[in-house]
Amino acid sequence: MRVNLKLLGATWVLCAAMAGCSSTPDTSEDGAFVSPDGATEGSSETFGANAGSNVTETASKGLDAAQAELLKTRVVLFDFDSSSIRPEFYGMLKAHAAYLVNNTGTKVRIEGHADERGTREYNMALGERRAKVVVTYLRAQGVKSSQLEAVSYGEEKPVDYGHNEMAWSKNRRAAISY
Repeated sequence: MRVNLKLLGATWVLCAAMAGCSSTPDTSEDGAFVSPDGATEGSSETFGANAGSNVTETASKGLDAAQAELLKTRVVLFDFDSSSIRPEFYGMLKAHAAYLVNNTGTKVRIEGHADERGTREYNMALGERRAKVVVTYLRAQGVKSSQLEAVSYGEEKPVDYGHNEMAWSKNRRAAISY
């Protein structure tokens, strides 16, 4: 058990270090990601029922057009059994961080999710790790802790109810909810 805790701690440190990496990812995506409300990347729909349209409307204050466009995407997808942020999401997260730094009165909830595989307890823990790694990344970009809340829904709120890899890949996510 002691070895497992050391391994878990080392993995967490490695994930946090990778999340803080300053490399510039390629933010142009060939495929569209679907958010939980059915909105696709680049659409005018917003994610979540309580996602205020003021986020994208006021995005032009202190952000360039490319960053404002990135604010429309609010879902970070993860690989199977992973809580490491994939490089293609760094640009989007940096845009959200810049928005939050410029709007210190805005609070955001990061909702961690998992696919249906694994026990309920494991999926809740995995969803929490996914939410927390996004929170850690945003904090590293200068967002105040008081603006961020991490919540795990585990497997309880899937985007796609299918039982195949395509559905599971959509459900392995952390969603940003303003």
